[in-house]
Amino acid sequence: MWRKISIALATAMFLSACSFGSRTVEKPVQDVRAMLQANERALTLTHYLPSANHRTEHAPDGLVWHFMLNDQDYARMVISLRPRDGQSTSVTSSFEEVDDAIGPGIPFLRETAKVTSEEILTATLDGRPIDHAQLQEQIKVQAAKDPQALAAAARGYMEVSAELYKEVQATGGAFSATSDSPARGSQPYDKKQPYDRTPAYDRN
Repeated sequence: MWRKISIALATAMFLSACSFGSRTVEKPVQDVRAMLQANERALTLTHYLPSANHRTEHAPDGLVWHFMLNDQDYARMVISLRPRDGQSTSVTSSFEEVDDAIGPGIPFLRETAKVTSEEILTATLDGRPIDHAQLQEQIKVQAAKDPQALAAAARGYMEVSAELYKEVQATGGAFSATSDSPARGSQPYDKKQPYDRTPAYDRN
């Protein structure tokens, strides 16, 4: 009982901390946009499954971070930038669920994308580094809140890995358990990669 109450309180606290809404930044719009673009690479922190990805859509009045699974949106963060005067910008954000993507693990991906994107946005506007320790704690709270979502994400990972294995075997390549996601730092198999060539000292 106390464990459930503690989890509920912790969840409420981190949701309150991550709630962004609207704020004014003492920088012109072009500077705020440049700051956000510079930190967009951190969105790879949401790539918990091999087929998870993201893309940024730019618009004159802001930008949209799209979170995708198998190239289909499961959520997005809409960020609006409105100039208040020449030296300040009103920044408004909203996190939206999208039903384009299907598959196990999406509820967990949505929750982690929400807390991660809000932390990236807040840290960027505060001019501070991303608080990875706090972010990890928030994700742990979410996993404790809904263990089935975490289990679904694990099942999704295994299913996608199995499909990748089948695809690679069908093309006669070598299977790698790593993702092609930038967050994991791997790259697709290529027969011309240096590690697939005979070293010079073995050529006799």
